[in-house]
Amino acid sequence: MVKEVIHHGVENVFIYGLVDPIDGEIYYVGQSMNPHYRLSQHLAQKASCPKSEWINDLKLAGLTPCVKILQVSNTENWVQDEKEWIAYGHEHGWPLTNLTNGGEGSSLCRRIDYGLRQYIIPIMPHMESAIMSLKSNQKLDLMCAVAIASMDEMREYYSIVLCSGKPNWKLLKGCLKRMVESEESAVSDFFIGHRQRSKVL
Repeated sequence: MVKEVIHHGVENVFIYGLVDPIDGEIYYVGQSMNPHYRLSQHLAQKASCPKSEWINDLKLAGLTPCVKILQVSNTENWVQDEKEWIAYGHEHGWPLTNLTNGGEGSSLCRRIDYGLRQYIIPIMPHMESAIMSLKSNQKLDLMCAVAIASMDEMREYYSIVLCSGKPNWKLLKGCLKRMVESEESAVSDFFIGHRQRSKVL
């Protein structure tokens, strides 16, 4: 049953679910003033994220998600209402593809791709095709692996600086060189593990 609250002086915002026509489950919760137009945007989206991958699988089968209105909210309260519906879905075992807890994040897939192109691909440009073809959760895993490798090297440098009480530019230069090498190793190790997991599956 749709939850509806009447608010005067504000515009309606619909909290909606995208329903899989095969199993009837809600796979995505979003908000829009025009949910059916928003669905057309979802169908045209090219980003590599769980929602788009699910929609693309349906499209290959000649199907599209259905829109289900969950709540009629408004421009003042939709952020909290969307968060509550996503939390409700998780609590009740919905197979949600949302990457955030709601209230923002519609461009998260693009931000992940931006981070990869800005910080990781320049390290290993020959790996661009392989990196950008990863699924969104794998991209996040890769970014975390590279970030951890960088932090390990910088932690060592800062520990030495703190002990000596002054910066060491020669040491910093060597640290930055090792940091790039560690990041390259992290990317290589990630893809070795990725290939091994693919063989097992």
